[in-house]
Amino acid sequence: MIRLPVKRLQHWTCTLIMMSLACCCVGIKSMATPGEVSKQYSFSDRNDIRALIAEARSLALLGYHDSSMQIYRRVLERSILIHYKYGIARSLTNLGNAEAHLNQTSRAMDYFNAALNYCDTTDETRGLIAPIYNNKANIYFLWGDNEQAVRMLMNAMYFRSRFPSEISLSSIYINLSNILNLMGRYGQALVYLDKAETEAIHSEDPVALANTYHGKGSAYISLQEWEMAKDYMQKAIRIGRANRYDDIVYSAIVNMASIALGEHRPHEAIRYINEANALDADASPYYRIGALNALGKAYMELDRFGNAEEHVKKALALSRSFNSTRNLIETHQLMHQLYLKKRDYHNAYLHLYEEKKISDSLNNEKNATALMQVESRYRSARKDQEMANAMLLVNRQQSGIKIRNIWIGISVSGLLISTVIIFLLRRNYKHKQALEQERVQHLIRQQALNEMRAVIDTEEKERSRIARDLHDGIMIQFSTVKMNLSSLLGSNEEILHKESLRPYIIQLDKATQSLRKAAHHLMPDMLLEEGLAEAVYYFLNNLKKEVPFTITYEQLDKIPRFGVQFELAVYRIIQELIQNIIKHARATEAFVQLSYSNHQLGIDVEDNGVGLPPGNSEKMQKGTGLKSIESRMTALNGSIRIQSNGRGTSVSLEFTTDAPVPAG
Repeated sequence: MIRLPVKRLQHWTCTLIMMSLACCCVGIKSMATPGEVSKQYSFSDRNDIRALIAEARSLALLGYHDSSMQIYRRVLERSILIHYKYGIARSLTNLGNAEAHLNQTSRAMDYFNAALNYCDTTDETRGLIAPIYNNKANIYFLWGDNEQAVRMLMNAMYFRSRFPSEISLSSIYINLSNILNLMGRYGQALVYLDKAETEAIHSEDPVALANTYHGKGSAYISLQEWEMAKDYMQKAIRIGRANRYDDIVYSAIVNMASIALGEHRPHEAIRYINEANALDADASPYYRIGALNALGKAYMELDRFGNAEEHVKKALALSRSFNSTRNLIETHQLMHQLYLKKRDYHNAYLHLYEEKKISDSLNNEKNATALMQVESRYRSARKDQEMANAMLLVNRQQSGIKIRNIWIGISVSGLLISTVIIFLLRRNYKHKQALEQERVQHLIRQQALNEMRAVIDTEEKERSRIARDLHDGIMIQFSTVKMNLSSLLGSNEEILHKESLRPYIIQLDKATQSLRKAAHHLMPDMLLEEGLAEAVYYFLNNLKKEVPFTITYEQLDKIPRFGVQFELAVYRIIQELIQNIIKHARATEAFVQLSYSNHQLGIDVEDNGVGLPPGNSEKMQKGTGLKSIESRMTALNGSIRIQSNGRGTSVSLEFTTDAPVPAG
């Protein structure tokens, strides 16, 4: 897109004096010819005005925009008094830029149009023509009128090729290509980007070159040619970092995340967004909105809807504060897709409605502009139309025809209204039927879930009972045998050889340890005492000594305590996934990650093994216990996502939890 200023100034109110000056500006051109104007000011006056312009530009670069605008008003006033065209055109142009900063686009366009009235191809004002047309293109782009924006940039390109100017040809080419890319005209966009690249290399302008590569990467993203897009974005990042151009680096890294999403690699996309956010860059709100939306898409692809909703809501709030129509439309569309995935049809409809309302408003603004262009012709024809209507009213026959036509129109309208009412009633009836069917299906699913929860609860109670029996019964008996045999070894009686009894004591000791370990696996004490996170850590830490691969455990957030049955069920699922890796994966590395945010518990289990085989998927899933895991996930209202290829397997789990259980 066209690169606009990213920092807003505080709003200021035009005084009556400046309003009168602006009105005077429109009429000054008729007061003197170019030859006469050149005689009405001295070189001293002209140099003073140029010095004021230089001072105002310096203040603007330092961020003192209010002071800069005050100086430009003085420049406009003095230039009007001495009829200095360059001073008038320059001050009007910069005041227009200031209004654009304030998002006062209509007033900015008025300033730019007034500035063009004082530009002439025969004097020093000709260098301002191309920048003014470029600025007008910026306004039309914000208004959503891409066709007009392209026409303005074509004018800017024509005058820049004829006369020297502050704006470079490569900048105009880049702006033009970005708009063409948004319009879907990718071939034309790439043609102008090739021209921009040649111009940037010839002028040795690294900033323009970085922007060119960024634009090419964006075009190839639109064409879904991921490798080409990746290559150009990496070039833009290298040049941007070498020249400390953090804004383009931030945007290019965000686009790398979009490429990763296009290749269905959401984890990589998240890493790119985190890398971009780690930059100490004053990035445009437009880019930050794009980063938040990309993060939301990545979490949506991982079925982590809670995280996705959190980031897309931030993007929506930033779009509203930035008053970016394009971003608002895109973000509402994304929220609509998210709520459809969550089956929250009410909120999905609300965001679809907001998106359509904004789109319709944008179209209405375009229609209003078109109506203004024909308004003068309408007014000139209005009197003729009124006379014709008067003549028609005098004529009885034509009057009767008109009355009949009115009745016909009323009848047709009534028929149409009746048809619409019948259609709406029928649709409402079908909607009620669909809701009733959905309610019945929900009750059936809920009953199945309740039955499954009862089975799981029964299984866990039985395991607890077995654990108590093992601990309180068999282990005590084993310990008694061990104690008796030990006392026998300590006596002086030579009834049995002591050394022959020692292996039995060792064997009983090992049996006691095995029983203790079995009891722990049936009902781990660490889970009951410390909670899920500590139990998983204890389990994996002990397992490291027994498996032939490396296990890495990571906890991103503080994991609170939940209900005992929920924690135990999740713990069993993690155990089952690790057992699958041990039995089938032939991996050298495994990774387990726990995270918690906004009542969303996330678990990722990955390995670098052989992955799941492409054939016999049903048989394979039964063998690896995945159906058992999916049944548990359904009972816990959780979601599971499995990704596998020849380089490993990734399993992502997400649970929507109730309020955490208070500690202690």
